[in-house]
Amino acid sequence: MSNKHLFCGPRTRSAIIRLISELCTAVYEDKLTTHIGPLATSLKATDVAGLAYHTLTTLMSYHRTFNKQLQDDLLRTFLRGLNKNTTTVKPCLQALAIAAFELQPSTTKFLGEIVDKLSQIMSNPTIAGYILELLCIIGSIPSLYANFTDDNYRRVFHVPLQYITLHNRPDSHAGPAGKESYALTQHVLILAYYQIYIWFLALKLQDRPKHIPYITRHLLLANEHYTQVDEPTEVCFDWLARFSYANAESKPRMSSLRESVLNPPGSSGEGVVASKSWVFGNSIITIKTLRHSGWLEIECRRPSGLSTFLCKLENVAALGLGEQVTGEIVEAATEAISQVQTESGSNPSNEAPVAETPNIPSGLLSPCSIAPPKEMELDPSYFALQLSPYPDIRRASLRGRLVPNDDLLGRTLRSLDRVPVMDFHKVGIIYVGPGQTHEREILANRAGSPAYTHFLDNIGRLIRLKDQKDLYTGGLDQHYDSDGKYAYAWWDVIIQMLYHTATLMPNREGDEQFAFKKLHIGNDYVRIVWNDSGKPYRFDTLATQFQYVNIVIEPHSIGTVAAFTSDAHREEFYKVILQRAPGMPEFGMIGEFKVVSAKCLPDVVRQTSMLADFFAQIYVHTQHDTTREEFITPWRARLRQIRMYKSKLPPMAVEELADGILGQEVARDFSRSY
Repeated sequence: MSNKHLFCGPRTRSAIIRLISELCTAVYEDKLTTHIGPLATSLKATDVAGLAYHTLTTLMSYHRTFNKQLQDDLLRTFLRGLNKNTTTVKPCLQALAIAAFELQPSTTKFLGEIVDKLSQIMSNPTIAGYILELLCIIGSIPSLYANFTDDNYRRVFHVPLQYITLHNRPDSHAGPAGKESYALTQHVLILAYYQIYIWFLALKLQDRPKHIPYITRHLLLANEHYTQVDEPTEVCFDWLARFSYANAESKPRMSSLRESVLNPPGSSGEGVVASKSWVFGNSIITIKTLRHSGWLEIECRRPSGLSTFLCKLENVAALGLGEQVTGEIVEAATEAISQVQTESGSNPSNEAPVAETPNIPSGLLSPCSIAPPKEMELDPSYFALQLSPYPDIRRASLRGRLVPNDDLLGRTLRSLDRVPVMDFHKVGIIYVGPGQTHEREILANRAGSPAYTHFLDNIGRLIRLKDQKDLYTGGLDQHYDSDGKYAYAWWDVIIQMLYHTATLMPNREGDEQFAFKKLHIGNDYVRIVWNDSGKPYRFDTLATQFQYVNIVIEPHSIGTVAAFTSDAHREEFYKVILQRAPGMPEFGMIGEFKVVSAKCLPDVVRQTSMLADFFAQIYVHTQHDTTREEFITPWRARLRQIRMYKSKLPPMAVEELADGILGQEVARDFSRSY
């Protein structure tokens, strides 16, 4: 059925509709075996049902001939399949993932029921990954959940929270050794937290705080077997605190205001006058007074990101009543008064005349209005104290801890700044032209078919590489355009993904083997292959030791021209195939293959490549699933560095409080903490 050229005759529409209708009815009513007669002894009814669901998924590519009722019947049939065993649940989850892109109106209609059913079957660890990947896809399409209520969101949050609880149980890993993939288990756990993040961001900003109690309670229940909260949960709490009241990005960007304040015109040398740091919980807050008078810079380094604030103190000291006033000030005052008189003199003649301004001694001129500000002295502690709970600072957790501005702090801050505050992913993209089968001719391509070009335009945004500082560039040259001027990238507030696109990279003179292109694409764990060759793409076509996942896109039907020359590709369908390295566990929504429309293809492939790179990183980290070494995310690495720094600080002295009113002495003496 995926060979759509065989089913394009004048009677196809009615035949396809009848086939789908019959299949849906038979599967939904569990009467499939009665339609096909006795089964062979080695064939199970569940296997037949699984094949039927695969067939229905492929038939979904004919959805342009469906009416609304038939689309609903398809979704209802896939939803019914979630009630059965793993043989049918897995293909139904994969089908629902494709339906989220291709059949959005029907998916929206049944989304509440889908989420409820996912919550009920989440306890099955063999399908947990597919469930979370489906939620990940749904969360990337806002139109699907536009009408969600608070209760709907809580049910969504319950799914990953349920898996985290199951994963943390003492007996969760007590099964026979080798029965489950440790790398896949780590992948699913990371996906569970990722679901919390993307669905929390899906909430309106004003609605986020009301979901914190529910998430907090279930995260703590998931850790009730431990003496303290584990690192992934601690990072999750930090992340929730970061995004509950703002949509600020995870790292700051250099603005023109910051540049002018740090390096004012005519200044030379360091723009920072003084700097102090405090440890507050799992964060290090650094406050700097700047050379530009009255300005402060506040840096808050947390596991989940770095926030920077520029503040201007408006309480700038001016000349007092008894201070010497220069001639320039008097002239300024006279000019200001004259301006007032001129404006007053312009009143209509019927108004009362303004009395002459009396002579004002120069030393009594209002300093607020006409005296220029003095150069202000400012210590970083001023700002911290204004934000403190003083005088209720008896507990160290409330007041923070002032730490010495020494080499240890400097090394810690530099190390923290080197650890990303987002997840970085890099994925290769290569184009295989008609008849091409060898690495050299494939890497030589500088352009592709119209369909390939349209795909690139929608999988990400085109960014300029030169002097690129805000986005992850995946190792591409940012100075001399040696890897090309542009690259495709996709990002949100927690992920940045860079595509190493071979057709955007120059063919260097003398590089006959295209080693510079392969230097980047060959080191990617995941590659997207647009295959217009007319032949099956071999997994090892690109010779490299980093050969883990290929996402192959090719025409839905066998042939060499397919979408190469025709502009009709915008209405076309493509076969997406997921190739995995030998021994790599199965994952993702593609399964053996899926047929996807050109409209949805970029979104499907982007999600697939992102999730594939998530898993590939863990698979490599565990040495191809041969070791049980836990994968540490960048946020966890930042948490560990902050905790390591805190552990190296000397213990804080506990002071005994005096009786009576002097018992407040320690709390009132803020110089001890600031």
